[in-house]
Amino acid sequence: MSPDQAFLEQRRKGLQRFMTFVVNHPILKEDGCLGVFLAEPNFEGWRKRSKVNLDEESTQKKLDQASEASIPQDVTQRVDTLRRQLPTLLEAHARLVVLAEKSIRRIEAASADQSRMAMTMATLSESCPQSCWRNADSSATPGGIGGAGCDLCKGVGRGLAAVGDAWGREAEDAERRTMALTLGAIESLKTQRDLYASFKDLLVRHDRKSVAA
Repeated sequence: MSPDQAFLEQRRKGLQRFMTFVVNHPILKEDGCLGVFLAEPNFEGWRKRSKVNLDEESTQKKLDQASEASIPQDVTQRVDTLRRQLPTLLEAHARLVVLAEKSIRRIEAASADQSRMAMTMATLSESCPQSCWRNADSSATPGGIGGAGCDLCKGVGRGLAAVGDAWGREAEDAERRTMALTLGAIESLKTQRDLYASFKDLLVRHDRKSVAA
């Protein structure tokens, strides 16, 4: 794939976001297999000496008195309120992520155009002084620039080079802005979107288990 540093950093942020949700999940964070995955240096050795418990979660585990006392009295009303608002919140954040990523792609395209402008200007600034008829005399140097030269063409070349440098700085600024948005604002939007999606899945699982019970 030959990924660049920006791509690798974006993937790293996504993996970090995923692992944050996993280790903060009320059920998964207590799972022994997760602890093994994160901390066991020799997985094959662990498999040989350990037996994995395949029982459904929460079927054997009971809440202690302290855990039961910590549950708010109006927890059902709170969950129902969030259940009603969850589709709207999830849809809005998903749309925000899509729009933000489109905006990033537009900035990236503009940055690429600015880089091409800078390179074209640099090439033109070098060829401009050499294309003047005054530099085609017998005293021309191997580089193509004559002895007397043409001050006008040299000045135009310097001007083109300055404009090219300006386009190059614009491209670098756009690239830095893209990186900041990708690793900052967009990651925050994705984190909130994933949180709502995870809670929605949790409610679906709760409803399904409640019917089965």
